[in-house]
Amino acid sequence: MNVIIEDCFCEGLPTHEGNLVCDLEGAILEGALSTFHSGKVSVREV
Repeated sequence: MNVIIEDCFCEGLPTHEGNLVCDLEGAILEGALSTFHSGKVSVREV
């Protein structure tokens, strides 16, 4: 399962080139989905 996040709760925070702000949000979502889905789960921000 692949999930792509376009908008997140951290919008408006300062960004640093090469670092995504929503890594924590993606990790939480990935962990929650993996409890319901038996296959590999991948979450990324665009």
